[in-house]
Amino acid sequence: MSIESPQTPPLGGVESLFEDARERTLALVEPVSDADLDRQHHPLMSPLVWDLGHIAAFEDLWVCREAGLELLRPGLAEVYDAAETPRPKRGELPYPRGAEAIAYMQAVRERTLANLDGVSPFIAEMLLQHEHQHNETMLQTLQLAEPGVFAPERPRPAGTAASGSLAIEAAATEIGFGGEGFAYDNERPRHRVELGAYRIDRAPVTNAQYLQFVEEGGYRRRELWSSDGWAFRDQEGWERPLYWTADGRERRFDSTEPLSRQLPVMHVSWFEADAY
Repeated sequence: MSIESPQTPPLGGVESLFEDARERTLALVEPVSDADLDRQHHPLMSPLVWDLGHIAAFEDLWVCREAGLELLRPGLAEVYDAAETPRPKRGELPYPRGAEAIAYMQAVRERTLANLDGVSPFIAEMLLQHEHQHNETMLQTLQLAEPGVFAPERPRPAGTAASGSLAIEAAATEIGFGGEGFAYDNERPRHRVELGAYRIDRAPVTNAQYLQFVEEGGYRRRELWSSDGWAFRDQEGWERPLYWTADGRERRFDSTEPLSRQLPVMHVSWFEADAY
């Protein structure tokens, strides 16, 4: 399975965009067993089947508000309220599992498509982006799961990362979304800010660059770390990024392979990045 970045222009053929979003979601979970869908693989992440039901419940809520309908399963509203159900406790909740969750998604989607005339472009785009957002969250969960839970097909990286950095002069600039379509509230309003001069790398920090930090004793040099960061490093026994092995390999989903030196470094906490 190969998953590319989605493109969702506001209501440009909305039925096909909804179809594309759902195909991506179902493709993610198709190779995962029911037991692994239901399991909470990490305290920071929801069970995958909770994400499936939440996608449906969120869509049902907003379509009902727009079109003046009643919720298909009102008893699930609180279960799928992310503000009321912290992630570490979601595995204990009474929500649809397996095929029942997917059937719930399908029932909600059929009613959405039947009532699209009553759904504003803003809400339609929000529902699309919300499902794509949960695809990202589900991929994070699958990466944190034990080897063998998820085995995607993925191409080997080619080429080299851009090197060097750019100097950006101090200037006033506008940031935030100022259009008429959908944007999350933390992207609004568009406003003007004064930025000081800074430098920025042309590409994210690569595995090769971060490996140099590890090999030069970065995880043992107290002077590089904040007090909180050093305490966490000591508590967790960090010696290298999560999923790096002592013999120079890295686990990605189901396989452990030699470190791809030009790829961006992954699974590095704020404290590790700050020390680097």
